[in-house]
Amino acid sequence: MTGDVITNQIVSFEHPAWRFGNDTDQEVGAKTRQRFVDRAAVDRLLLHGYHFAYPGFGRVERSGCEYRYVSAYV
Repeated sequence: MTGDVITNQIVSFEHPAWRFGNDTDQEVGAKTRQRFVDRAAVDRLLLHGYHFAYPGFGRVERSGCEYRYVSAYV
């Protein structure tokens, strides 16, 4: 479960360092999001997000310094 660390399946993965208005502490939120996205990619975690498009599950892929969300059909 991604909870509030990932709020958008495109922007949160492609730009985890961006600050969002819904982060109570924007600096901590951005750092947390960066660590979460990197760990999810390295550990190949299966993620679930309430606001992700169907099926709501996927993984993160890293290419260099960039990340992207890839839907997984389970």
